[in-house]
Amino acid sequence: MLWWLLLLTPELPHRPDLYPPEGCILLQRSGRVRLRWNLPGKKFEVKLWKDEALVSQVKTTDASFPVSVTSGGRYRWTVTPTVGKARRHAFSVTDDFSYHCDGRTGGLGLSGENGGQVTAELKRDQYGMNLFIGCKDQPRLHYLFQEPGIRFTLTSRGGNGGPGRKGRDHAPDPGGGSGGNAGWGGNIKVITHNAPWREYLDIDVRAGQPGQGGPGGWFYNQQHGLTQAINGDNGRPGRGGRVETHLQP
Repeated sequence: MLWWLLLLTPELPHRPDLYPPEGCILLQRSGRVRLRWNLPGKKFEVKLWKDEALVSQVKTTDASFPVSVTSGGRYRWTVTPTVGKARRHAFSVTDDFSYHCDGRTGGLGLSGENGGQVTAELKRDQYGMNLFIGCKDQPRLHYLFQEPGIRFTLTSRGGNGGPGRKGRDHAPDPGGGSGGNAGWGGNIKVITHNAPWREYLDIDVRAGQPGQGGPGGWFYNQQHGLTQAINGDNGRPGRGGRVETHLQP
């Protein structure tokens, strides 16, 4: 259900009304998140759902409230002033600090796919350090660093070449099949806004491994009796990808 991703009232410009920001993925090891809001009123009702289950409901006069969360959880929450409409936001939590846009391994005798084209943007704002990532036709994701010392791994590796087929015994051509070529590493474009990205990101754009040639089949040689045919050739190695850095104001 996507209805809860929509705000019931429009956001005020240049003002962080609700925290965490809409649709973000919180990067943290801790099992606590403090919900915050900047809304008129002296008393508020706060509700928190995990998936479709209501897990917390409280009335408070504060402008924030701590809640317990679990890694992998998807949450939505509402805050309702005494006078005014409810405001809704959604977020999720993860302790998997990585994103992969790697090429797939090739099938039997087939080449591995090349790594993808990834764009990663690091930007600090009133919420903290944000990381926006997009790859191919996948939706753009919004991560938010919650704790110091977290390093995020980005990979765009080439896929491994598939193994060569095994040669058929006593066939007219019993030689083993060639292994698939290694996929090339992809390209990662890092956009920063005065942020030292090497303090936050580890990047891997290595090529995949070439597939091993298949073993030769067995056949009867008139001079030597039962003999194994030659193995197939290994696939060709790939090339590593590139990392481009763009600094923007």
